[in-house]
Amino acid sequence: MAAPITHMVLADKVFDKRFKDEKKKDFFIGSVFPDVRYVSGIKRRLTHHLDLKEKNSFETGIKFHCLIDEIWNEFVRSNNYITSFKLLGDELLYEKIGNWEEYISYFDKIFPSEFLFNIPEEKIKKWHKILQQYFSKKPNDITRNTFIKSIGVSEERIDRINQNIDLIRNDQGIIKTIEELYDNIEILLNKYD
Repeated sequence: MAAPITHMVLADKVFDKRFKDEKKKDFFIGSVFPDVRYVSGIKRRLTHHLDLKEKNSFETGIKFHCLIDEIWNEFVRSNNYITSFKLLGDELLYEKIGNWEEYISYFDKIFPSEFLFNIPEEKIKKWHKILQQYFSKKPNDITRNTFIKSIGVSEERIDRINQNIDLIRNDQGIIKTIEELYDNIEILLNKYD
């Protein structure tokens, strides 16, 4: 599973080529919506499935999220630092988007389709605020800690995650893997067409 910035960066990379007929804002909200489960307490299987009929751009975004998670999992399957790896991915890919303000503004209001999952409005608002804060600057130890803590991760686990990120941050193999995922995302998505 990829982390939120990676989902946004990959959506940004392919949107104009693969999804240009979709409503951009709706698609991007959908592309990070499935992980609302962290703050809502709903089961992962309710927001992460590929059998959506794609009735609208929001659902297309959800399906894209799920595809990215599958592709990401294939790339990192052999890595022992999965959570750290995906958060490092956010750090390394953040600057691929130049206009984060546009995407941050998408989360000012709740999109009507977000209510279809029977998640209380305050939980959706909380998720939006968490994403807006996380997207506001390139991840570092402080912003990452705030993000991870806001989704309910214990201080002990946060410390382990950060120690692991420090261990892998300069690992050229991991950096290359993340760069290859970004560079080849369109080819990788073609496997699912």
